Amino acid sequence: MNIEKLWDRLEPGTRQWLVNNPGCRILPRSVVAAIAKATGEELEQDRHGETVLLQRLRVHSHRLAASGRL
Repeated sequence: MNIEKLWDRLEPGTRQWLVNNPGCRILPRSVVAAIAKATGEELEQDRHGETVLLQRLRVHSHRLAASGRL
């Protein structure tokens, strides 16, 4: 899925969390649930049951944080 389309599907609170935490690699369960709800897909978990933020979403949220846009 295109990152801009994914971003547009996320709730404003989820987008804000990602912008406020651009360096975070491990997602809280509430954010994982919100992304899964928006996409209709389950996110992949590591062997510890944690969900690692996709590199492209991390870069996108980091850019938005740096630019001051949401």
